Amino acid sequence: MSETPLSSSLIFSTHRVGGDSAPPVIVVGLPRSGSSFLAHLLSTLEGWYLFDDLYPYQKAQACGASGILSSQQLAKFVEALAWATRARIKWERNFSAPQMTWEDVDKMEAAVRQVFEVEGGKWHEVLQEWMMRLAQHHNCTRWGYKTPQDFMHMEKLTRLFPGVKFVFIMRDPRKVMRSLKNLPNEKGGDGDRKQYHPIAYSLYWKMAYERVQTFIDSGLAPVHIIRFEELVTEPDLQAQTLAQFLGTTVSGPTEVKQGNSSFKSQQQIEMTDTECWICEKLAGATMVKAGYSLSQIRPRFRDIPELLRISTQFVWFQLHRATTDPEKRSSILAVATSFFRRTTPQTPKIEET
Repeated sequence: MSETPLSSSLIFSTHRVGGDSAPPVIVVGLPRSGSSFLAHLLSTLEGWYLFDDLYPYQKAQACGASGILSSQQLAKFVEALAWATRARIKWERNFSAPQMTWEDVDKMEAAVRQVFEVEGGKWHEVLQEWMMRLAQHHNCTRWGYKTPQDFMHMEKLTRLFPGVKFVFIMRDPRKVMRSLKNLPNEKGGDGDRKQYHPIAYSLYWKMAYERVQTFIDSGLAPVHIIRFEELVTEPDLQAQTLAQFLGTTVSGPTEVKQGNSSFKSQQQIEMTDTECWICEKLAGATMVKAGYSLSQIRPRFRDIPELLRISTQFVWFQLHRATTDPEKRSSILAVATSFFRRTTPQTPKIEET
């Protein structure tokens, strides 16, 4: 891995450098909705540094964070942030990656731990410090991150980060599900088609849209809604709109060097009529509210074997995640709880004090 010269030793400081930084922007939505490209567009805005796929709230839950972090919780949480940073350095191809080496991340991890071992802090304060170091290292003054699932935690995040803004990306749920169905069979939560099921993702899409609409009605924080379909056809215009929402200007190119496709050279797998029918049956009214037309398609008896196969692999996949990964287990429980509550669900408690 090539060396990246550092403009300063700020990221290695053993004193806080974030201070009372300006509030972040958080990208929420559903997987396979173009949120990574959206994070790229936000990174083209003057003064903003965006981290693609961070999941800090989920990492805090997995650490059992409550109030001031214990030494063990601090170590686990900072290690999780460092792991995510190394992953972006190693794997990121299409969008902005931290301009650091793995050795730089090791030193930054040790420095941030030292700061909070002495001063103490809560998980969101540690996150702010980590992100502000990355932002300032890249000559930015503002920060944000992408965590699609955080549409379930917007109320909590608003309390933790007063002045926060959200960007919600929305895509036709049938296209979302088709993209999920075409993911490669690989290990990992975001790269495995076994996570797909038409019932689960129809309800998940419906919940996301309704939760965001309820949050917008509450007036707790500004939310900008962006459609995937418009994002990919007019990225320059969408970048300008985002810049206006965040009070800045576009300073970088909006195009990317290669497409962000999961399909690559493999043959694309289409949704069956029954899968589309399930989606429209469960989420149809919400789809119409969101501006998506219905096909009025009918279920087919011939699709039952495929549905049974998908159902079996989905159940085993989720059971494996829930029993082997604390962070995934917290996410699964949060989603499942939201599905079965009759009233608007509240986020799991992580005390602020």
